[in-house]
Amino acid sequence: MCINSNKLKIRNEEYNPIEVEEAGVKFFLPEKDSKPESEKKIGKSMSVFYNPRMTINRDLTICVVNTYSKQRTTKLSYCDSMAATGIRAIRLLKQCPGIEKVHINDLNPIAIETIKNNLELNEVPSGQYKLYTKDAKSLLSHFHEDTDEYFDIIDIDPFGSPCQYIPAAMQSISVSEGGGLLCATATDTPVLFGIKKEACIRKYLTSPIRTDFLKEMGTRIFIYYLAKIANLFELYIKPVISISANHFVRVFLLVRKGILGVNSNIREFGTYQYCRNCLHRSAEKFEYSKSTMKSNLCPICGETMISSGLLWLGDLHNSEYMTNLEGQLADSLIQSFPSYIQMKKFVELAKNENKFPPYFYSIPKLADSLNCTYPSLGKLREHLKELGHNSSRTHFDPQGLKTTASIVEMKNLLKNFQS
Repeated sequence: MCINSNKLKIRNEEYNPIEVEEAGVKFFLPEKDSKPESEKKIGKSMSVFYNPRMTINRDLTICVVNTYSKQRTTKLSYCDSMAATGIRAIRLLKQCPGIEKVHINDLNPIAIETIKNNLELNEVPSGQYKLYTKDAKSLLSHFHEDTDEYFDIIDIDPFGSPCQYIPAAMQSISVSEGGGLLCATATDTPVLFGIKKEACIRKYLTSPIRTDFLKEMGTRIFIYYLAKIANLFELYIKPVISISANHFVRVFLLVRKGILGVNSNIREFGTYQYCRNCLHRSAEKFEYSKSTMKSNLCPICGETMISSGLLWLGDLHNSEYMTNLEGQLADSLIQSFPSYIQMKKFVELAKNENKFPPYFYSIPKLADSLNCTYPSLGKLREHLKELGHNSSRTHFDPQGLKTTASIVEMKNLLKNFQS
């Protein structure tokens, strides 16, 4: 970062702007928001929000949008409903050839003035963008009736929960030619991860449980909510990339229209059953034709199991998008994606997640329950293979393992390493 010598004028006030660069795109921040990283407090109190630790969020957006645009025959419109500095929208115009126009919105007038300066700094032609100073719900709810158009891509990235904006997004997203692309972020992870159960029921319309695979559970709760709201409008969703990293959950999904698709979404809903005594876990897709309740006693130890509310048990990623993401990283210069290393690691860990049950084992948690040490994940995977079980690491937890093995087999394997 360096201080630009020119003054930045925002709402008749002059700032000594800090010039920041991300992926070759330069942009200004008001001086008080640009403290050294060690002193910076990220939150709603910032006059114009920018979080450098969310770079992977923006990098993934570039890659997913590029993949999506290759599947479309026309140039695309993109709505950044909460743009803040405008960095994401400007990067899309610079790095995504398929984007024709970006609609940049922020309710904060200081943010809009900052965005204007950043668009000028990057010499973005006026015909490639349109600015709004509206509440995101209002913009999304009324966009179609005001313009007789729909957005091809909608990005919802608030500070906190995105739930209140999703119904409006479903009313303004294009469902033609393979569907629209919805990019949604949730940063209220304590809610999704089961720490604030009542808030999860209130916001995401389902009940979480406390498990050792909480990040995956939270991601699946988020996708369930998005599907549920889409279904109300006779729309259905198809996740293409899902990630839980740092303090956020981010999902990219196609939104399409059709009752058959809605029904297919419903068939991907289900629940977790979890035993807090022996750590046995299972997942079962919900069958609406069945009226009898299964026993809630653990089949391993006989203790009462806890059950989650409905969540998404379908795929988290689309193989075509994952392959394309891997290819873009292989073909790109590192400076094109500031989180290049983190993204490569994500792809490596996430690309096989669909092949396994919708949960993982936390190896340290399992070892702690047995009061024993544990070997490297590599050695565990070798021994699982000898026992006839496939396994994979997961992006949700650096010490997590997805496998077809049962809890009994996993515990016996860890015990054998002690002898």
